[in-house]
Amino acid sequence: MLYGNDIALQISEYARLSQVTKIVIGRTVRKRGRFRGPGIIDQLSETVPTIDIYVIPDQSTTYYLKRESTLQKEVFHWNDGFKALLVIFGVTLVGGLFAYLGFNESNIIVVYLLGVLAIAMLTEGRIWSSIASVISVLVFNYFFTKPQFSLQADDSGYPFTFVFMFVAAFVSSTPTTKLKARDLQSPKKAYRTDVLLETSLRLQKASSYSEIVDAMGHQVKKLLNTTVIIYTPESKQLIPTVYSDLSPDYIHHELLSEDERNVAQWVYINNKRAGASTDTMSESQMAYMAIRSTDKVVVVLAVHNDHQNIDPFLRNLLVSLINEGGIALEKAALDAQQHHDALVIEQEKLRSTILRTISHDLRTPLTTILGNVDLLQHGSLDDGEINRIYTDIKNDGIWLMDLIENILAMTKIDNDNLIIQFEGEVLEDLIAESVHRVSGKAKHHTILVDDAEDVVLVNVDSKLMIQVFTNLIDNALKYTPKEHKSVFVSITKTWKW
Repeated sequence: MLYGNDIALQISEYARLSQVTKIVIGRTVRKRGRFRGPGIIDQLSETVPTIDIYVIPDQSTTYYLKRESTLQKEVFHWNDGFKALLVIFGVTLVGGLFAYLGFNESNIIVVYLLGVLAIAMLTEGRIWSSIASVISVLVFNYFFTKPQFSLQADDSGYPFTFVFMFVAAFVSSTPTTKLKARDLQSPKKAYRTDVLLETSLRLQKASSYSEIVDAMGHQVKKLLNTTVIIYTPESKQLIPTVYSDLSPDYIHHELLSEDERNVAQWVYINNKRAGASTDTMSESQMAYMAIRSTDKVVVVLAVHNDHQNIDPFLRNLLVSLINEGGIALEKAALDAQQHHDALVIEQEKLRSTILRTISHDLRTPLTTILGNVDLLQHGSLDDGEINRIYTDIKNDGIWLMDLIENILAMTKIDNDNLIIQFEGEVLEDLIAESVHRVSGKAKHHTILVDDAEDVVLVNVDSKLMIQVFTNLIDNALKYTPKEHKSVFVSITKTWKW
C-alpha cells in the first residue's frame, strides 16, 4: 500500500524501484471537467514512458457515490462557540492595546489571524474557525477602521483589506484544522492496527474451527465497535454466533429474525455481499459478507448497520482481517481433513492386523478339529481317547464361538450398535467361566486363581466381561514362556460395593 499526495509520482517511483514492466489501471466512465488538470494516466505516461500502461474502463459503473461534505460530518458544539468568542474578545483587547500604542492596522490584522489559528486549534472541525474568520473582519471593521464603531469604511482600500483578511484567516486555519484532525485520527489508526496485529496472533494460536470463528467475531466487534454475527454451516443449516452489547430481546427479534437469516442464507449460497449498504436486500439491518476459502464460502459475517461511517483505512483493515480469517479457516479445514485421513489410514492398518490375527486364530482350532475328526473316522481308538478327542473338539468349538462373538462385538462397537446390559455379578464366577473356556489350551501351563477373601460383586455385562477375561487369560497362556509353568489370576477388592 502506497501513501502520498501525488498518486502518479508514488506509482511511478514504485514501478521504477520494482522494475515493473506493465501497469494495469482502472478508469471510470465519468466525464472529466473542462478545467481539470491531467489525469493519473496522462501523468504516468509522462513520468514512466518506457512502461506499458493498460487502462481498463469500468463500463458497469452506472452511479457514483458523491463525496460527503466535510461540514455535514461536523458536530456543532456551543462550548466551542464560547471559546471562539473568548478568543475574539481577547484579540480585540490586544488590538485595542496596539492601537493605543500607535501600531498600524497591519499589526492588528496579524493579531486577528493568530486568533483565528488559536480558534482552529481549540475547537473541533472548521465550523467555528470559519465563523471566526467572518466575525474577525466585522470586529476589525467596527473597532479599528474609520469611522470607528460603525461597519462603514471610508477608505476605498478597506474592502480589499477585509477580503484579504478573511481569505488569509480562512486559509491559515484550514491546515491547522486538518493537522488537528490528523492528530485525532492517529490514535484511532494505531488502535485499529493493534487490533489487526492482535487478530493475527489470536488466529495463529487458534487450533480449532470454533476458536478461529470466536477470535474473528471478537476482533471484528472490537475493530468496528458494533454488533457482529457469524453464521457457521452445521448440518445444512447456518448457526449464528452473536457478539454484541445490545439487549437479547432486540437481537432475537430484530437481528436474528427470519428475514435476516434468509439474507445470510442467500449470501452463503451465492457467495456475494448483501444486506445494508448494498443493492441486494438493502432493507436489512445487517451488512452480510461471505468469508471464503479457496473454492467455497466457509462462514458468513454480518455487521450491524448503525449508520457509522467507515473510512477507507478502517475498511482496508476489515478486509485484511476477513482475509486472514478465511486463510485460517481454510488451514483449519485442511488440518482436520489430514487428521481424518490419518485416522482412516490407521483404522485400515488396524483392520488388516485384526484380519491377519483372526485368520491365524481361526486356522489353529479348525486344523485341530479337522485332525481330530480324521482320527475318529480312520483311527482305531479306545473309549478314553475318543472321549478326549470329543472334549478337544468341544473346547475348540467353544473357542471358535468366543472368537466369533468378539468379532461381532467389535463390529457393533464400530457401528455404535453395541447394547450393554449391566447386572450384578460375582466376579469369581465370571473368572471361573473364563478359566474353564481356556483350560483346554493350557497344555504347558497351570492356571492358578487366587480368589479374594470376600465375595466381590461387580455391575457389568456378564457376557462381554467373560469375553474380556477369556481374551486376557488366553493371551497370558499364549505369550508366557514355557519355562514358567504357572499363570496366576488374582482377585483383589480395592473398593467398597
